[in-house]
Amino acid sequence: MSDSRIWELLARKYNNEISAKELAELATLLQQQGEAIHLNELLADLQAIPLQSMSSEADEVKSLDA
Repeated sequence: MSDSRIWELLARKYNNEISAKELAELATLLQQQGEAIHLNELLADLQAIPLQSMSSEADEVKSLDA
């Protein structure tokens, strides 16, 4: 199975679009390709980081006015 399938399944997982069958397939692929386990862990860690707004309220007002 190609790396692209792992990426596809990981994308579906972290977008909450993965089916139970696909989740089982992903688990199998991760066991077969050990380096992909680290990628999955990294994505899980990144998903856990809360997003913060990078603009101020004044910036948003300017954008709305434009």
